[in-house]
Amino acid sequence: MKQRFYEDYDNQISTLIRMFPEKHKDESGNPFWSGPKRYPKPIDFDQTDELHLDYIFAGANLIADCLCIEKNNDRDEVERMAEEAEIDENVDTEINLEDEEEKKGSSGKSKSTTKQNEVSQDEIDELIEEILELDGDKDEISPAEFEKDDSTNHHIDFINAASNLRARNYRLEE
Repeated sequence: MKQRFYEDYDNQISTLIRMFPEKHKDESGNPFWSGPKRYPKPIDFDQTDELHLDYIFAGANLIADCLCIEKNNDRDEVERMAEEAEIDENVDTEINLEDEEEKKGSSGKSKSTTKQNEVSQDEIDELIEEILELDGDKDEISPAEFEKDDSTNHHIDFINAASNLRARNYRLEE
């Protein structure tokens, strides 16, 4: 989860800033970061920040639940684990931004604006191997069914943390 945090709230934003610096102008000479586009800031992971830990805690427990392995409800232990976890900062992020007219192709429907990272077969095989090494029933991987009214399943906690982190990227009210 710490890697996912890095990719979503630090690396993607840093890539966006490199592509479009604060004073960047669009093709018409207008400031790129104007109107609805706010200039973002990357977030460095800080395990002492409650929101960062909420994201890690809820996300890790959601994944554990899907993999049918024991959840960890000890926030202090999750904080310690997050502090010790290493991240791979050599992640390539491709961002393809189009203006509103380009997004709407000839059909008038909105097209996707973000390219997904390509994953090699070696990376897939490595992930499968890591999953098979986990404790739990390897024959049972269970998708999470969203349930907003169960406060023990971490669904709303994760959504809240993820959306507030994105708000923090763009200096919006949390």
